[in-house]
Amino acid sequence: MTGNIFIHPEAVTGMDITVHHSINFIAFIMQGTNLPIARGELQIIKKSIFQELGGYRTDIVVTEDQDLVIRARKKGRVMYNTRMTVYESPRRFRKYGYPKVIGLWLKNYMSLHLHNKSSSKEWEVVR
Repeated sequence: MTGNIFIHPEAVTGMDITVHHSINFIAFIMQGTNLPIARGELQIIKKSIFQELGGYRTDIVVTEDQDLVIRARKKGRVMYNTRMTVYESPRRFRKYGYPKVIGLWLKNYMSLHLHNKSSSKEWEVVR
């Protein structure tokens, strides 16, 4: 299961609202496909399925969360609960900007689907 991810209300800007509503809407729509989206900030999975799948793949630097959801989808439905919300820090978006971060997400997402691995070799911790 997954749900909404937004920037913490104390730090939110108009751009944050627009981008996150769009990302959440796309994630909601994708739940009905074989390519569900559930960002790592909000993934709920049964322990037994998580263990059966071997958890997150440590050989994937970026999109390991998407890989888990795609593998879990083969075991059952991935649901999007619109009543659940997690707030994330805007640090990465502030440092690099939305176009760069989303571009990296898309590049790695496509690499995962085409080559079963992320294209990025590292994912910088932004503190």
